[in-house]
Amino acid sequence: MKLPAFVYSVAAVTTLTAILQTFPVIADKTGKPDKKSSQKGQATPEKTPIDLTQPLSLDKAIRIGLSHQNTLGIARSQVESAKAGIVRARSSYYPQISPTFDYSTQKTSQRFNGQQQTGTVESRVAQIGLRQLIFDMGKREENVLITKYNSRAAEFNVLDTRQAIIENVSTAYYELKRRKELVRVSDSSVERAETTLKGVEAAVAAGTTAKKDILQAQADYENTKVQQIIANNNVRLAQTALKNAMGILSSFPVMVEDEPLPPPSSEPDQRMAADYVKLAFDARPDLKRETAGIDANRHNVKIANINAGFQVQADVSEGFRVDPSPGENRTFSTSFSYPLFDGGAARANLRQAKSSLDQSRMQLELTRQTIQLDVEQAYLTREEARSSIAATQSAVRAARANYDAAQEAKKEGAITGTVLDIITAQAQLVVAETNAVQAIYDFYTSDARLKRAIGSNDTFPGAK
Repeated sequence: MKLPAFVYSVAAVTTLTAILQTFPVIADKTGKPDKKSSQKGQATPEKTPIDLTQPLSLDKAIRIGLSHQNTLGIARSQVESAKAGIVRARSSYYPQISPTFDYSTQKTSQRFNGQQQTGTVESRVAQIGLRQLIFDMGKREENVLITKYNSRAAEFNVLDTRQAIIENVSTAYYELKRRKELVRVSDSSVERAETTLKGVEAAVAAGTTAKKDILQAQADYENTKVQQIIANNNVRLAQTALKNAMGILSSFPVMVEDEPLPPPSSEPDQRMAADYVKLAFDARPDLKRETAGIDANRHNVKIANINAGFQVQADVSEGFRVDPSPGENRTFSTSFSYPLFDGGAARANLRQAKSSLDQSRMQLELTRQTIQLDVEQAYLTREEARSSIAATQSAVRAARANYDAAQEAKKEGAITGTVLDIITAQAQLVVAETNAVQAIYDFYTSDARLKRAIGSNDTFPGAK
């Protein structure tokens, strides 16, 4: 009794499945970078809730950035794509099984001995085939290594992207707090200028000072109001920059905590810039990403070398015809080839691969130079700000005392106590207060950039 076609199909698939189970997992034994994926930075965190009605802490702002910034999502998707590339490259170690069913019908008409004859031929073929690549000069192994290094580079890119987001959010956060502090300085300046203007107007009304002094006091007052407008607009710009750094779209303003940042220690850093540069070279994920890219390009050169020379490839195929006429077809094939003439394509590909390798090596050196520049600039700026903080605070105390003295001199009607003296003292006080604010925030901003420059600013979940 002839069994139905699907019975043969099931039997063939069962046989091939048993064969596959006996194959060693060759792909896991090819290439030294085949370590268990560390999943660095790969866990997609839950979206951090956004509540812009409450002031944000720096920690909260960074968490929002890490969960909402699309650049990090793009980097994670590149990791998934790279992992899929590994699976695709490893698939060449396994047999390729393709069950097929072909159906065809052919109708022909012809005249024979004056009569029209028509015939129909139908064909149904059900079969399952297996093809296994045995040898290809090592290109299969090189492709697997390339995909593994690309995957490692993608994972390091996630870590680098996280650190860049943290730096951008931190500096934007500090900039917003800086601008809010400068608004307070501007508000105080407007209040002092308004007090001076009212005092001059009262003095003019009492006949104790010249009317022209009103013009000086009024000009100073209007100028401080202009600076106040600019300072408030700078706050709005800083709010927009912080929202952008966090990767959120909202028309609501961002509020940050009002507590001023404490002055840092006045003791200079015992480590030198060179010490931080060494830390950066050991820890920066972008350097590790560039190194993995170099490794991938090295294996690209090997494949291009193989393609440009004498090649041998061996394959074996096993086929089972299920219906009609069940039977077996087995083929072993070996091919030998050499690109005798291809218009120079093979040699051009080899030169291109070598050029890409040279470029990746130079890019690594360029990245190292950029890192050293970033470290040294952030370190020097931070230490300059640390040294300036004490001096700016002393300048504020002196400028405030000078302003108070000018005010008292004018009240007492001293010869030297003119409106111009008060305006000058007030301008000096504004400069001193501004410098004091700038010095503190220069320190914190530079410190955030230094931590990013040495690759140590990511202490949040998902960093490892």
